[in-house]
Amino acid sequence: MVALATAGFPSFLPSMTELEPPASSFSVHTLGKLARPRRGPRPRLYFIAGEDSLQDVANWRASRELLISYNFVFVTRPGVRTIPAESLLPQRSVARLCDLRGVKPRELRRKIEKEQESKENRVYLIDVGALDISSTQIRERAVSGKRIGHLVPAPIHEYIQKLHIYG
Repeated sequence: MVALATAGFPSFLPSMTELEPPASSFSVHTLGKLARPRRGPRPRLYFIAGEDSLQDVANWRASRELLISYNFVFVTRPGVRTIPAESLLPQRSVARLCDLRGVKPRELRRKIEKEQESKENRVYLIDVGALDISSTQIRERAVSGKRIGHLVPAPIHEYIQKLHIYG
């Protein structure tokens, strides 16, 4: 589905990293694979997730190490109750917190690039005017037979229907 969703965007390249042996769905393993040495300069990785993930990040496998070893971007989402990030993050990560909510899109990239000059990984909070859509909502609607075509790109909708994913 990622390949279908990004097909029209040449800047995006879907990755099969999570399926490489040893296969794992844990973020710490995926990021470890993505960060392994390659030719050339090490790429700067950004793990992007919704604000609802921030509320659970302390329960992730190796969350303390993850949050200091990689850059995280948590995006505010409609319908998600905002809880102060300082109370959700492991103590060592609070000093790396960079709250950029309210920063205009044009300024956002510049501010993040400026923050990265320190070479220290950060935990960013941003808002981008996201739509009120979640994967959980899409799955629940599909399972109950409700329409999802307005929530996903057409190729994804066709794929879900063709393979009878989610029931």
